[in-house]
Amino acid sequence: MFRKIKRYLRDPYFALGCDMIKKCPNLMSDRFFIETEWRLTMDYPLNLDNPLTFCEKLQWLKLHDHNPLYHKLVDKYEVKQWVMDRIGVEHVVKTYGVYNSVDEIDFDALPNQFVLKCTHNSGGLVVCKDKRGLDLQHVRNVF
Repeated sequence: MFRKIKRYLRDPYFALGCDMIKKCPNLMSDRFFIETEWRLTMDYPLNLDNPLTFCEKLQWLKLHDHNPLYHKLVDKYEVKQWVMDRIGVEHVVKTYGVYNSVDEIDFDALPNQFVLKCTHNSGGLVVCKDKRGLDLQHVRNVF
């Protein structure tokens, strides 16, 4: 923590980069955003012209590989349909519903054990092992 504060005071570009990423990421080009975020996190410049490490190559792919299929593959609900179409429904876990808000969920219609997930991120989930002990306020807070 102290190193970061010291660097913030010593390096004006570090301070500017931190502020820009937090306050106005939409005003930056994708390349500038990725390079700035990389520099702040990794503490050395990103080489997008000749990426050498695996992580640098991933950053290059973010900028240059725009396959429209990726939008489907990152959505938990849409990728299920894609998998069913290709290898069969028996390889996909049953979906009880897709909701736009927590208020739409009919918890009485769900089985005693279930998992609630957001389709658009990797952290939004609630695992319910016993519906009788489910804390609805916790579910609302997660989503």
